[in-house]
This record gives sequence, C-alpha cells and structure tokens, in this order.
Amino acid sequence: YRPALLLAEIPQYGIIFRTFSQCARPLATLAGVLFVIFYVYDLVGMLLFGGKVTILTVAEHPDIEKTEPLYVYNNFNDFASGLVVLFQQLIVNNWYVTAQMLTDVTTNYYRYFFVSFFVVCVC
Repeated sequence: YRPALLLAEIPQYGIIFRTFSQCARPLATLAGVLFVIFYVYDLVGMLLFGGKVTILTVAEHPDIEKTEPLYVYNNFNDFASGLVVLFQQLIVNNWYVTAQMLTDVTTNYYRYFFVSFFVVCVC
C-alpha cells in the first residue's frame, strides 16, 4: 500500500492511478452485466444440455470427433463446468469444437444457443 502511495506522488504515476480509479466503476458495472448474462445462459444451458454429455455418451455417439478426449469435460452438467464452457465461448477458444460436440448429442437447433451467446457477449 505504501509503495503505491509513494508512486502516486510522482505526477506521471498519479495520472495512471487516477485513470485506473476512474475506470473502476464502469468496469465493475460491465463485470456485473457480464455475470448476469453468464448466469442466465448457464441456467439455460443446464436445462438444454445438462446430463447429455458424459464419457459414455460421447463414446457411443459416432459423429463426435475422438481427437480431443478432454473436451467431454466441457459440458453443462453442473454450474461450474457451464461457466467454463461459457468463458471458453467468450474468449473464442475452440468454441466450435464444444458447440459441435453439444449439438451432435442433441440437435442442430441448439446452435442458436451458442450463436445468441456470441452475439450478446462478443459482438
């Protein structure tokens, strides 16, 4: 805490600290809105995909690629793993692999879920 106060006394660093403090409230608001969006999409994802993706269902389904076996853990079976999937969708990290796996287990109409999340959060 004290080194930060000392750095704030230097005019150039004071400008940086004031800028961060002015950006804190809008960023907190943005984080709150993003959390609400994640919460709603996670609950809807748990209703649509909950319990449908397990190691057994992926092994039995012929359409799912077997190249990435750890992607089976990116599912909506519980709230925490749903948040991980949504964060993966948000940062666009191989989102198409997870979306393809989940739509292979269900139907192609569930792609609208991922497209709508992409439009709401990323665009």
